Amino acid sequence: MHQLFRYIKVFYFLLILVISYTATAQEITNNQQNQIYIKQEINTGLLFKFSAEEEELLTDESFFRMKQNISSLNIMLESRNMLFLPSRQEQWGANLLIGPFLGNGEIADSSGIGFIDTNSTPAGFRGEAGLNYTSRFYWNNNTYTLLDVSGWGGV
Repeated sequence: MHQLFRYIKVFYFLLILVISYTATAQEITNNQQNQIYIKQEINTGLLFKFSAEEEELLTDESFFRMKQNISSLNIMLESRNMLFLPSRQEQWGANLLIGPFLGNGEIADSSGIGFIDTNSTPAGFRGEAGLNYTSRFYWNNNTYTLLDVSGWGGV
């Protein structure tokens, strides 16, 4: 019986050793082969957005409050490129959102001159565009330099 427990302990020890070895995420090697990975993605889709906005400003002389619910349905176009080299990684892309928006809300504005309380129903056509670029240069296995530039605009 004592011998059986010894075999069970050895079995569990080997099982834990094998599981911990197979659970490593990536093997670290000093392989200096030139490996290049290039990928280009083009994504399209339909994007629904809803935002509930509330803003309030209260001072001794004035009061301003705005509440709005805005929803939009946009067509999304996106292009993304990736380049992975042994000592450098680059990603760049562009995206475009175009579509109508519709909302409702209320605005209250008062000052020493007067008081305005009104309902608003914003509606129209909206577009957004964006560009991004990211670059990583690896000096060695532990050190790299990162450059990330992004910009967007909307109408």
